[in-house]
Amino acid sequence: MKLTTYTASMQILDIISSGSTVTAACDKVGISATAFRRCVNATPELQIAYDDAQQRGHDAMADSLLTLHDHPLYGSTDPRIMGVVSSNIKWLLSRRDSKRYGDRVAVEVNISTDRAITSALERARARATNPTLEGEVVAVESDEDIMSQLLG
Repeated sequence: MKLTTYTASMQILDIISSGSTVTAACDKVGISATAFRRCVNATPELQIAYDDAQQRGHDAMADSLLTLHDHPLYGSTDPRIMGVVSSNIKWLLSRRDSKRYGDRVAVEVNISTDRAITSALERARARATNPTLEGEVVAVESDEDIMSQLLG
């Protein structure tokens, strides 16, 4: 890896963090995207910096939606063009950073079981798999008895 490739990669990361794509940033600096990716993959600190630049670039793209009419990269005075650009930015962000900008909402459900319910289920499982103990018939509890034990 040449120092110039490393320096160019740092410049590319700066451009990416302003909302540009990797390809456009590489073209602007004059290095191929393949050489840039090779340099990033070979250098752990560049990998971290690349991830950070991507996040900041996504934030810059989202921020550009607020002032789209006078944005230097995406701006236009035609409302139809601004609508298309806005839709494209939102679509791109939802694909590249779906956790932060996606349309779907992830719902986490944590279920905890009460100790009494768990032990009652274990006893029931034991009765179902082994209805007799040493030749004796095991008495089966009624539903009312089980519910009164659970409810206290």
